[in-house]
Amino acid sequence: MTQRPIFGFLWPDRDEPVDHQARQRRMVRIPGRGPLRLLTLVAATLGVVGLSGAVILAAVGVGWFTVILGGFVVATLTVIVLRAWVVGTYVNDDGFAVQRLFRANVGPWRDVWQIGEEDGKVIVYLVTGERIPTHIARRGLDLLGRPTAYDMAVLRLQRWREGN
Repeated sequence: MTQRPIFGFLWPDRDEPVDHQARQRRMVRIPGRGPLRLLTLVAATLGVVGLSGAVILAAVGVGWFTVILGGFVVATLTVIVLRAWVVGTYVNDDGFAVQRLFRANVGPWRDVWQIGEEDGKVIVYLVTGERIPTHIARRGLDLLGRPTAYDMAVLRLQRWREGN
C-alpha cells in the first residue's frame, strides 16, 4: 500500500515517459500571476472571508430570511473570487485555454493560425478567422511595469505553438 499526501492530486504520479516522447498534459499558466494580480486576489479573498464572518455574527438573533440572503451574497462572492483565481491564459502540448471570469476559450494548436499582438495585447488567431484575446498584455495585472516578463510570456506562447 502506497501512501499519498493529503493534496496528492496536485502532484500526480509520473507514469509517462520522460524522454523526447513525453507530453505535457497539465495546463501551464502563461505568464505566472504578477504581484499586482496576487495582491488583488488576496485582498478579495480576505474581503470575502471577513464578509462571511460578519454575516455569521449578524445572523445571531435575526430572521431566517436575512440569514439566507446573507448566505446567498457570500456564496455568490465566493464563487466569483474562486473563478478570479483561475483567470488566465493556459497552454499544454495539446492546445490552449483562455479562462475568463464567466467563460473560457479552449482549442487545439492545429486550429491556431498565428499568434500576434495588437496594442500591447497578445491575440490568438484561429484558422476560422476568430480572434481570441489572451491575458498577456503590457498593461495587464500580471505584467504591469514588467516589460521583460511580457516579452518572455509572448515568446513562451509562440514557442508552445511552434512546438506542436
